[in-house]
This record gives sequence, C-alpha cells and structure tokens, in this order.
Amino acid sequence: MAYTYCKRCNILFDRSGKPYCADCEERMNKEYEKIMEYIKKNPNAMVIDIIADTGVSLKTINILVEEGYVSYKEAEKEIDNFELTKKLQKVINKGKFHLSINEIVK
Repeated sequence: MAYTYCKRCNILFDRSGKPYCADCEERMNKEYEKIMEYIKKNPNAMVIDIIADTGVSLKTINILVEEGYVSYKEAEKEIDNFELTKKLQKVINKGKFHLSINEIVK
C-alpha cells in the first residue's frame, strides 16, 4: 500500500492512484458540478461571484484550474468597485479567507 497526503485536506490516506482522500474526492466532484452549473447560467461571472453565490472555496477553484478542469479568462466588462466591495463583504462574512499553517519550516 502506498500512502500519501491528500492534496486538499492534508490527511494521510491510502493513495490508490488518486491525489485526494475519499471525502475530498466526493467534495471536489460536488463542487465542480456546482461551478459548472453556475458558469452555464452566468457565463461572465467573476471568481468572486462563484465563491459568493455557490459557497465553493477559492482553494477548490484553484485546484480545478491547476488540474485543467476549468480555466481563468479575462473580464469582458469593467468591474464596478461598489459591486465588487459588496461581493467581497459577502464572501468575507462567510469566513472563506482564513489561513492555517500546515507546517513550520525552520
């Protein structure tokens, strides 16, 4: 058996050819479906819109971009600062931007 750390939650698990533990694999699949459904309905949505309206984390979006499931594109319109501020406040109130230290390197 080959063990590795889950790419998402950092727990040790039996790799069996996957970069994620079973819980994270299931979560990633559900969040991918949420993102795809949202983008189909809102093709010009910004990342902050997706986070605020679906609850999917920036970490998930970045992992999906890194793995080639979705990609970033340039904004097609000017961003209204007032609207952006409201969206950021919504995301911050959900507690989506907290960091944790996984390992301290000395």
